[in-house]
Formats: sequence, C-alpha cells, structure tokens
Amino acid sequence: MKFRLLILCLVILGCETKRMETVDKKFSIGNINNYKENDTAFISLKRNMETDEMECGENNCLINIEFTENIPKISIDQSLGIYISKTGDLNDDKANEIIIFSRTNEGSWNNISVWSFKGRKWNEMAKTRALYQKI
Repeated sequence: MKFRLLILCLVILGCETKRMETVDKKFSIGNINNYKENDTAFISLKRNMETDEMECGENNCLINIEFTENIPKISIDQSLGIYISKTGDLNDDKANEIIIFSRTNEGSWNNISVWSFKGRKWNEMAKTRALYQKI
C-alpha cells in the first residue's frame, strides 16, 4: 500500500503543469493606408506565467502582426516579443511608416525594422540590429 502511494505521489508531482496566459497587445500606428483614419496593429502571444517567456507553437517563434482596415499582416520570424511604434512620413507618400522592435533569442540583441505600406503591400525600408540593455 505504501509503495502504491509513493508511486502515485511521484506521478502527480512529476507532472509539470504550465500556467499559460494569452497576452493581446494593440498599438496605435497612425494613418498607414492614407485613408485619413488612425490604424491599429494587434499581436497575440502565449506566455508562461512562471517564467514570463513566450511559448513558441512552432520552432521558429513566428509572430503575426494583424491590422485594422484590411491591411495585410506582417509575420516576424525568430521573435520572442514585438513592440510597434509609428513614425512620421519618411518617404513622402502622405502616410505614416512603422518601426518594429523584435526581441530575439540571441542574448541582448534586438532587430529593428522600418516598414512602409504602399500599393496594398508592406515594404521593409530598413533593418538593423541593436543591443538592448535594461536600466
């Protein structure tokens, strides 16, 4: 009887249960499609509540950025988190561009890219890497 109780306790304690939460974020990105209305970008992530790390459903940690007004999505590969900010009109097309900050799994390095929406499609205007340091 004691042996069965010991086995049962080992099985119950050995099962790891992850407490997960879905984090939905939205970013006001200004007028992207030149329709004179502000647009919004949305991302949805699953995070482990104990480690605060993003859980990748796929091996490449793909994050989809969805938009209002039937603007096509942008998919960012190898990302552990996204922050989106609007910029001014960088290419004189009368619409804002956006900057995407993507956290990578390469230590403290992040990818930063600037995107323009023109002709019903996204164009990556520039991309760089930056060292991220918490203060």
